[in-house]
Amino acid sequence: MFDPYCSKRRASPTQLGRTSLLLLLVALGLLLGVLYFASRGKPAGSGAPQPVSENAAGPEVRNAALESAPPSAERTAPANGPEPMRFNGRGRIRGSVDTSAGTAFPRSFSIIASPSRTLPGRESAEQRRVECSDTQEFELPDLPLGGYDVRCEAPGMNSLALPVLLERGSADPYVMLQLTPAGRLDGEVVDADLYPIEGLAIALQPLGAAAAARRETRTDAAGRFAFDAVLDGEYRLLFGAPHSQVAPPRELVFQAPGFSFPRIVIADLHSVTVRVVDSARMPLQGARVHGSGSQGGLFDGTTDALGVFHARHLPAGRVRFRAELEGYGQAFQVLDIGPLRQRELELELHP
Repeated sequence: MFDPYCSKRRASPTQLGRTSLLLLLVALGLLLGVLYFASRGKPAGSGAPQPVSENAAGPEVRNAALESAPPSAERTAPANGPEPMRFNGRGRIRGSVDTSAGTAFPRSFSIIASPSRTLPGRESAEQRRVECSDTQEFELPDLPLGGYDVRCEAPGMNSLALPVLLERGSADPYVMLQLTPAGRLDGEVVDADLYPIEGLAIALQPLGAAAAARRETRTDAAGRFAFDAVLDGEYRLLFGAPHSQVAPPRELVFQAPGFSFPRIVIADLHSVTVRVVDSARMPLQGARVHGSGSQGGLFDGTTDALGVFHARHLPAGRVRFRAELEGYGQAFQVLDIGPLRQRELELELHP
């Protein structure tokens, strides 16, 4: 008879097999863990060969290491060679010239190569100029190697200087230059009351250029002046005769297409009406009247049918007047020009 309280259930063979397998796996895992941690605890490099120190290595080993090492910066030669050898030789500069869109190409132009302001080797470069016509190509042959600034010149046209380096390995470069139209400079001259000053001589002088490069004009009835075909660069505006200025010069930097100089005010200018007569006080036509002021101002002209000449644009100060006419003598007088802006003077000539 079955007694639920006294009988025991016997384990099946399948359950016993699973338990044994589990225990075996746990034991195997513990063994692997012990081996892993034991291997990590060994001294570093205990099983690997120790590196040979420099002192321990023989001379053959040390020499081989030195031969295989790259050379130091101090022992490395410059890529371009020594500076004197870099510019030892001759070369040429070739190129072409073009114009900006919508601008006609000039019939002739000049190519100028000058020692560069910035490039190395400018000490060995030399000045060279070549004239070209009916072509857009140019060549500057047989140039000493060095640093150059190359530019193009044509009437009424601008061109920027292009730095060109002639050196060994690059002694035949090809460059491209462009011409652009020159511009217009204008301005206005007035007195202290802002009335226009008419007929004043204005000169435009390029800085650093000879006096022959100076251009001149005069103000019109509105006191305005203008210069056309002005090239880019630095300039100085002069007022009055070149050696007898009536106002301090003004300097400017011009860049095409145009520039309007700010209004110029010359506050202290005067005029003198000179009348030349004979001993009978009759006007003399064609008499020459000339002179200058102590503070600037120069005049030279002839009297009209009424024997009158107007000396204008004279700064305050002492002014010397001289009148002369063929068949007559001369007359000379010094006049102090004070606060009055208009004065009159009569000079009498005798046969």
